[in-house]
Amino acid sequence: MHDVHLTIQQRKFLEQFTSTGVHRAVEIKRARLLLKCDDGLTDVEVSAAVGVTKETIWKVRKRFCEEGLDAALMDKPRPSATKKVTPEIVAYIMAIACATPPTGHARLSIMLIKICLEQQFHVKLSFGTIQGVLKNHDMKPWKKRNGATFRSHQKLSHV
Repeated sequence: MHDVHLTIQQRKFLEQFTSTGVHRAVEIKRARLLLKCDDGLTDVEVSAAVGVTKETIWKVRKRFCEEGLDAALMDKPRPSATKKVTPEIVAYIMAIACATPPTGHARLSIMLIKICLEQQFHVKLSFGTIQGVLKNHDMKPWKKRNGATFRSHQKLSHV
């Protein structure tokens, strides 16, 4: 069993942590949980007082005993997903956005950019992803005065 024994400094820190500042709710619950465990309450009493499950109590106690106070309060960093939009894909999007619209279209739309990406570069991205890339680069190819639309005289093919 992982018994929680807080030092005076840890206890003062947790009491201040739960009463002042801006912290995530889950971190405050974990801090209150540790304080209650240090007071000698049973798992059932801690569960009722803090509003967490016995499994949560066990996990926080274990992390406190094995890894310390910070590990018990904070979540471990999670691995992030790999980026779908590489600098190469951003370059494709920008090249299409700067090109002259295909015949029959007055301006480029995000949907036209999406179609060109799929046909010319075999890249499938969502409407929102393309919109985000354009926004990050302050591009608005659907407007007349985009700043880039009329610089290139290259026509888009395959659309």
